[in-house]
Formats: sequence, structure tokens, C-alpha cells
Amino acid sequence: MAIAKEPSLIAVLGSASEVAALSVNQMAWLRNGLRVVGLVEGQDFVFDVRWANGKYEQFPALAAEVTRHRDLCGGTRRSG
Repeated sequence: MAIAKEPSLIAVLGSASEVAALSVNQMAWLRNGLRVVGLVEGQDFVFDVRWANGKYEQFPALAAEVTRHRDLCGGTRRSG
């Protein structure tokens, strides 16, 4: 009997806005790179992406938010 493995959480803190074309392209490149090495999103990993909208001073708060969210979700899996 195989035991299902929870996917790893990959936290991404972006400096640009969520809708910025460069940011969207960078996430697509990252997803593609992980897929190329055989990883499946939702099965092997999930992203928890937070955007600073160009405000680098928000990074500490965003990192803390990701950590709290991970702890609330049982360690790895993103609920929403």
C-alpha cells in the first residue's frame, strides 16, 4: 500500500505586481522548468505566490504571511 506524499510548498515573493507581464512570464518559466525535470504542480509541489507591487519593504511581512499560511494548512498544501 502506497502512502500519498504531500506536495512541497514553493513560496514565491515577487517584487512586481501580480498582473505585470514580466512576472507572469517568470512564473511560467519556473513552472516549465520544474515540469521539464519531471515535477508535477499540485502533486509534487504547490506555489504560494505573494506580490509586493514594487515595494521591497513588504518582503518581510509577505514572508511571515507565507509561513503562517503554511503552518495553518498543515505544513505544505495550500488551501486556497
